[in-house]
Amino acid sequence: MGSWDLFWGKYGFPTALILGQSLLTLVVALPLALGYGPVPAYELLATALTAVMLCIYIVINISSISYYLRRARQEFNWLLRFVIPAAGSLILIRCWPRPSGRARRC
Repeated sequence: MGSWDLFWGKYGFPTALILGQSLLTLVVALPLALGYGPVPAYELLATALTAVMLCIYIVINISSISYYLRRARQEFNWLLRFVIPAAGSLILIRCWPRPSGRARRC
């Protein structure tokens, strides 16, 4: 039995990872739902997770620009490797969720 069997299980199914995600969901979502009600808890989690995903996408866009400028200069194309990722990041920053949970009109 290899060291990855803990994560991927006997049949290549990520059993431990699914159990960990389920436990994390119960630990985070259940107290919020019991404290605030299911709809406000869902709205709070959706807003927070959307903000996290927007951050990740913006950082990936910026790092993509940096990567192609520094390490893969021969593959650098101004439109594909700079303009499109920069425009995507600027649009996402403009659509950033407000503290109230509502996104600005894009």
